[in-house]
Amino acid sequence: MKKLYGLSFTLILVFALFLIPSASAAPVPHLTSIQIVGITSDGANNVWSNSNLSGTQGVIAVKCIGTILGSPPRPTITQNGVFIPTTQYQPNEYITQGNNVIGTIYYRAFNLSDVSTGSLTASAQDYHAPNKTYTTSINIKVQ
Repeated sequence: MKKLYGLSFTLILVFALFLIPSASAAPVPHLTSIQIVGITSDGANNVWSNSNLSGTQGVIAVKCIGTILGSPPRPTITQNGVFIPTTQYQPNEYITQGNNVIGTIYYRAFNLSDVSTGSLTASAQDYHAPNKTYTTSINIKVQ
C-alpha cells in the first residue's frame, strides 16, 4: 500500500512539473537612440524642460531606447569633455512594448557648481559589441 501511495505521489509530482509554464526573458535589445527629454533645477522649482538652471542642484532626464553598458547602467553626463558626477534623482522609468522592456528613462542629479552655461552632453554605450556610443546634447544657461 505504501508503494502505491509513493508511486501515485511521484506520478502526480512529475505530471505537475510538466504543467508549470516555463518563463523566459526576451533578448536584450540593442541601444538604438538616446535623447534628453527634460532638464530642470531646484531654483526653477523642478519644472521640466527648462534650460535656464539656477539653485544648487540640476536634474537631467535621459531616455535610452535599448540596453546600455555599465555597472550600474546609466548614461554619462559631460560638459566640454569633462565628466560631471551624477546621482540617481528618482527611480528609473522603464519603457515597455507589450511585455518587453525596450528602454529606460534615467533621472540623474548633479551639482550646478560642476557645470556652466553651454552645452551639456549625455552619452551611453550599447550593451552589445562593438559597444557603439550614442550621444545627445542640450544647451543650458546657469544663473
